[in-house]
Amino acid sequence: MICYDVRMKLRCGIYTILLLLCLSGHTLAKKPVYVETGTASWYGWQYAGQKTASGVRFWPCRRLAAHPFLPFGTKVKVTNLENGRSAWVLIADRGPVPQDRAIDLSRRTARKLGFLRQGLTRVKMEVHQWPQGAL
Repeated sequence: MICYDVRMKLRCGIYTILLLLCLSGHTLAKKPVYVETGTASWYGWQYAGQKTASGVRFWPCRRLAAHPFLPFGTKVKVTNLENGRSAWVLIADRGPVPQDRAIDLSRRTARKLGFLRQGLTRVKMEVHQWPQGAL
């Protein structure tokens, strides 16, 4: 039978290895690979149920976004520069149609960021990792 001290050392070693593996895959602590600031708007119920350019159905209650050139499937952290609120969204569509806007967000995201009534706000967009096969 293995003595208690050896088992504890073995268990601690395994936990240390697991912890290091988890931390090495953690990408949110790294610097963003892409940052952009611009004006955000939101779109809602008029497009509910329609397919986006990526083929995903748009629902205003999901955290989806439209961006002119970011690859589909990119997860973007969007921060409202007026109040500091932030949310993660998934790029699933192309747009926005007005050229002076950088991103279109779903209604749910606009509510979380606190600009549902205004309709427009200044945001910072951060991509921390590109989706697989995007580059």
